[in-house]
Amino acid sequence: NKYLFKKIFSFNILKKGLCVLFCFLNSFAYLQETDTLFPQKYYYNSGKVSSEGTLENGLPTGLWRNYYESGTLKSEGRKQAGKSTGIWTFYLPHGKIEKSTTYGENLKNGSYQQFDSLGKISMESWYKNDTLEGISKSFKNGKLKAETMYAAGKKDGVEKVFDEVDGRLVETTYYNKDEIESKTRLNQ
Repeated sequence: NKYLFKKIFSFNILKKGLCVLFCFLNSFAYLQETDTLFPQKYYYNSGKVSSEGTLENGLPTGLWRNYYESGTLKSEGRKQAGKSTGIWTFYLPHGKIEKSTTYGENLKNGSYQQFDSLGKISMESWYKNDTLEGISKSFKNGKLKAETMYAAGKKDGVEKVFDEVDGRLVETTYYNKDEIESKTRLNQ
């Protein structure tokens, strides 16, 4: 009887131990599934912050900011599952906006604007899946310099060039998939 008692007693302890271990592992797995957002900072060798944001399941998610080593904001935008999404803004070291790009699925999709060192717009374009599409406008000193049509990343259609002083149309060029079909100088 003593032998049988020891055997039953040992088996019950083993069962209880396995139950405790199972409950612990189950609660640990639950915590990992439900608590996956972690604020994260990365640093330069100097100890200054180079970027900061949130990680979800090990991937950048939510608002992310990147900095120059001086501490000035370099870029900011949103990530979703590690991919850039929405509007990202990039800054020059002195703090002025350099460019603004709309992303979808980590590709340029939508508006793209570039600015000169004084903060005036120098280019405005549209992208579809990282490829120029539609009208692209270039500016000099804030004034319209040229309008170019793009299709599938190639000049396709009319390109208009404007006078830098008075803004009048001075040249038109017709493109077919980056090939010039005709060019006309106007109002000279």
